Amino acid sequence: MARLSDDPELTQEERVGLAQGRHADVAEALRARGRPDLAGRVYEAIWDFSRAVEAYLAAGAAMAALEAALASEDAALLGRVVEACRAEDAAVRVRIAETLQARGRASEAAALLADHADPEPRIRALASAGRVVEAAEAAVDAGLDAMALELLAETADTVSPRAWAIEARARWNLGDVEGAVRSAQRCLREGGDGDDVRRILSAGLAALGYVTAAHRVRPEAPPAQEAAPPARFRVTAPLAPRFCGAAYLAQDRFTLEDVEVHLLLADAPPDDPEARRIVAEALSDALAGDALAHPAVTQVRFADPRSGLLVLPHEGASPLPTPEMAPPLGLVATFFAFLAAGLAVGHGAGLANGGLLPTQFGRDALGRPRLPPFGVHRLVPLAGTQTAGLEARLRLSPPEVRTGRPWTPAADVYGLVRGFVAFATRTWTDEDLAGALAGTRAPRTAIDRLVAALASDPVERPTAAEVAEALRAIARAVGEATTGAEPASFAPQPLRPSSMPTVWVEAAPTWTASELDALAAAEDPYLQPVLDRHGRRFGLATWPPGSAVMASRDAGAERRLPRGALAHLTGPLRQAIVTRLGPRSLVRVPGGHVLVALDDVLTR
Repeated sequence: MARLSDDPELTQEERVGLAQGRHADVAEALRARGRPDLAGRVYEAIWDFSRAVEAYLAAGAAMAALEAALASEDAALLGRVVEACRAEDAAVRVRIAETLQARGRASEAAALLADHADPEPRIRALASAGRVVEAAEAAVDAGLDAMALELLAETADTVSPRAWAIEARARWNLGDVEGAVRSAQRCLREGGDGDDVRRILSAGLAALGYVTAAHRVRPEAPPAQEAAPPARFRVTAPLAPRFCGAAYLAQDRFTLEDVEVHLLLADAPPDDPEARRIVAEALSDALAGDALAHPAVTQVRFADPRSGLLVLPHEGASPLPTPEMAPPLGLVATFFAFLAAGLAVGHGAGLANGGLLPTQFGRDALGRPRLPPFGVHRLVPLAGTQTAGLEARLRLSPPEVRTGRPWTPAADVYGLVRGFVAFATRTWTDEDLAGALAGTRAPRTAIDRLVAALASDPVERPTAAEVAEALRAIARAVGEATTGAEPASFAPQPLRPSSMPTVWVEAAPTWTASELDALAAAEDPYLQPVLDRHGRRFGLATWPPGSAVMASRDAGAERRLPRGALAHLTGPLRQAIVTRLGPRSLVRVPGGHVLVALDDVLTR
């Protein structure tokens, strides 16, 4: 920076004064001749920050005044500058606030932006200053309810009644009635109060059917007079129903996610007790299956037995549309092995699925098919007027179901294998499984197990876990016949659909050849899919848009693995993966499931 005495705007007399150390006299002379900006620089040179600020403000040089006040480390002087800067236009105030935040003065930045037209800069400033609850309240006041919840999720102030009251307001505004009621109750338990909280609690309890409890919360205001909660799901388009009733594409105002809203009672007579019983049992099973959190089963976003409402993520078209449009045989086997593994988890909890029509499948973020929630078999009586997919439904139903017996896990096994046969042969009418697998090196034991799954007697059918293992063996056999690769180094070739671009990763020297061989042949739904392999280089499926690394400052990734993750792996391979898990080894894909990031683990 040029010396002050070299400034061409100074007169010769002023330069001499500076050289003689008469800075105060020179500064006064500069102000007298209308150059307060230069006077401010002179005052700064002698550390007279108070007069420098005064001179800069007189010159309209807000940023220079701010720098001088910050250099002074005088809070009162900085406050004077912030107050004076309120008169600046919006763009200047935002720049000043950004400077304040960068210098660790977030509270002053928030004060400067108190009446700014755009509330977000002030909210961010409050959060940066550690005033997270205040920032969340400002966000709710500005209608930024989702932002308020994000802020509250990051604060350690979890026992503050004020924080719970703000969360109740935000959840109510987003249509999350149950969440709003829980937050309002927590606020009152923690000693909070206020008409807003009681209003939300009363209205929420009434909306959930607890009218007497709602009246006790606010006896002076009957719940019927309260404003109804805003609709959480904004309908955008109709959809073909996957189960029964009516279905719509919608946006969840709480999460901003595209969802499918299924009105399961839409075609049922009003107040039909039998229809309501059927829907209640189906949704109970769906929620129980959702708690198992297997990636092959579509997650439940919301379920309300009283209204017959079921909300699922909108995952796009199934990768298995019809047998005539089936992908290559190896990929079909891999897909059905994935579905069988999901069924096995639900069967272990005593649940059946029944949603084995191709039109009922979803699609996960990695392009794999997903089963609908458990319990949808109970909805079949309500879909009696729907003829779409009737042939497929009859083909997939086992003999005992066609004669009137209820759907069971054994029926799931029959339906799944029957579906595999249809996609393997590309037709519903051809049942020659052995012919479809001819020339694939498929193990005879695997074929026999699938044939047994089609037995008329449910007792003779294998379990879903056994079917999954047989289908994995067939997928490996198809890949070997296609690529000519040796079994020890095989990575299933059919796993390369066009919708899954590849990223190549070189395995670290710590990985042994046997470990890499086992990893290449592994089939586990919680692993990032292996699409190809050349020696120590692995081709992995790239993460879809919206995926997020579950970063952690510690190495405790194993504790954050989903329940049941890596259960299909051999002990040595599982140990090799677990010991290499690091802070960035888990990725949450858009569907909500957590997968092990092999593109990180292989480099360790």
